[in-house]
Amino acid sequence: MPVADTSLEAYYDIKRIAREQCRKVRAFIEANPDVTNEQISEGLRIKIQAVTPRVKELKENGVVWITGTAKTSTGRSAKTVRVATCPRCMSTGVMAERRDAVSFRYHCWNCGCDFVARVGEHSADEVEVTM
Repeated sequence: MPVADTSLEAYYDIKRIAREQCRKVRAFIEANPDVTNEQISEGLRIKIQAVTPRVKELKENGVVWITGTAKTSTGRSAKTVRVATCPRCMSTGVMAERRDAVSFRYHCWNCGCDFVARVGEHSADEVEVTM
């Protein structure tokens, strides 16, 4: 059964929007380290339902790290994130390559440093960097 042209258009439009939102979310996190999804949502003026999957994608690809917790507007605890950062020069211009289920190998484009970050198997695990 062929797929309707309108269905294909909708699919690619959704993919394009998600990609753009991912870039915006990453840029916001880089400019505002240690933020929660709620703070990202408020800062970018996009729904939390659009922010949460983008942050999850960025974490799963080693682009952002969980750094701790903060209180939300409801008083509950939420994880904070920041963009992956070179431990030597503090640059966020790093390339991530998944090593295994719990760690990434990184290369810093600024200083050439190679390092490993253990990010854990679960979204609740905080990052641990080793040179």
